[in-house]
Amino acid sequence: MKKITMNDVAREAGCSKATVSYCITHNRPIGEETSRRVRAAIEKLGYRPDSDRRSLGKKNIAILVNDLFRSFLNPVIKYITEEISERGYITQIYPLQSDINRVSELIRNIGNTRNIAGILCMASALESVDIFKWSHGIPSIIFIRDGCMLSPVQFDYRHCVRLALEHFAQLGHRKVLFITERETTERLSVQAYFTELKENRRIESRILLPPKDSEQRDIDELYAAFDTAYAEGFRAVIGLNAFYSSLAYRWATRRKHPIPEGLSVICLENTDLADWFIPRLTKILAPAEEIAAYTVETLIAKIENQTLPPKKFQPYFIPGESTAPPRG
Repeated sequence: MKKITMNDVAREAGCSKATVSYCITHNRPIGEETSRRVRAAIEKLGYRPDSDRRSLGKKNIAILVNDLFRSFLNPVIKYITEEISERGYITQIYPLQSDINRVSELIRNIGNTRNIAGILCMASALESVDIFKWSHGIPSIIFIRDGCMLSPVQFDYRHCVRLALEHFAQLGHRKVLFITERETTERLSVQAYFTELKENRRIESRILLPPKDSEQRDIDELYAAFDTAYAEGFRAVIGLNAFYSSLAYRWATRRKHPIPEGLSVICLENTDLADWFIPRLTKILAPAEEIAAYTVETLIAKIENQTLPPKKFQPYFIPGESTAPPRG
């Protein structure tokens, strides 16, 4: 039986061999209609690239992210790509879509790609079982996921909240708002946040959910919740990330409550954006460079048929200018 080649797929799809390659590797954007024809041709002909990774000298690592734009603002991505490069590999970044069928198709294509040696998942939408199902056995890990079989890094999320609460308590705050995700696959992590807030009896806590989208009615709903909480004496906010912290800044600016005198804010995200805030955000951070290095080291060990044990990391406190004792 004749082996199906990329030339056969190109002929069936009515395009060039290079276009077929780009559709599989996602190295260049391809039009939806052309991409559809290539996928149909691959399916019809039963084309499968050679899966012998070592014989092909694969040197690329696929990084799966939720959002391409935010990933470029995330310093952790920078640390990871630098670590991958230092170890002689090349990164290819793949943004995932919300459609689970398109996600599975993307990962299957990565699994069939000639030059991919491993997968590093930073996207919250994917579980271990998804990667096992769709990746055709490519060595894979998931970046910092509590209770996850593919995550080599363990991180004490509870301690993040504990450090923030201790800082607020030292300043004299007794009522704290926490802005967090509406839904997330990091259920254990979020549950740990909630548990820590409830267990801390020295401080009264309240959860605020961010708006569902950017429409003004949803923003107004959040601001109304801020108004109610502020009237009840809440003067401190923990934002799960820089965007949620920015919502507190925007509300404080509109209500003419200066930061930090009128409202104190702490951010729990490793992002350079926090340093762009005026005043600069106080942060509780993970040791991002160390975590990135160990994550990449573990993945490459897998690629080279070795194993490394999971490793636990602790957060640390970085003071900014966004926290102060409550006024009055």
